[in-house]
Amino acid sequence: ELTEEQAKKEVLRQIQEVRLSDGTYFWIHDLKNTMVLHPIKNELNGKDVSGMKDPEGHAIFVEMTQVVQQHHGEGTYNYMWPKPKEEKPKKKTSYLKLYEPWGWIVGSGMYVEDIQASMSGFVMQIRLVLLGIFIFSLVASHFIVQNIVHGIHNTIEDLSSTVHDLKKKKKKMNLISRSLGS
Repeated sequence: ELTEEQAKKEVLRQIQEVRLSDGTYFWIHDLKNTMVLHPIKNELNGKDVSGMKDPEGHAIFVEMTQVVQQHHGEGTYNYMWPKPKEEKPKKKTSYLKLYEPWGWIVGSGMYVEDIQASMSGFVMQIRLVLLGIFIFSLVASHFIVQNIVHGIHNTIEDLSSTVHDLKKKKKKMNLISRSLGS
């Protein structure tokens, strides 16, 4: 069994290394707005981040803390933050979850431009699928219409043949009727 301090150190060690496939990471700050762990900006670790503001003037970590306090320990927050290895802040949306026993807020986020790029690819896939369905429907409709037209054509030929046969039989009946009448 681990003591609470050992457990905290182990959690921090593991979160420091965690990266999702798109490079997304987790950070932890506490309810007093002290950065417990930021795996990309290590210079923030152990520091008071209550004064950190984004270019729009939002006190990022203070407002994140307010979100989890006002929304039953979890929520989302939109702000500006630079991508790893970049200087200029970009729009980001993050999900936050309070781990109440330790007073830790664990967060992870995605940049809006990455979400838009992902959605753009998804929309393109949907368009291609719909185009394929449309083309398939056109081809299927063409064959169905051809089949119907072919069936109507055969029916017309059968009716013409029947009418022709009836005309022949009528002539024969007329001849028979005249010869009987004479």
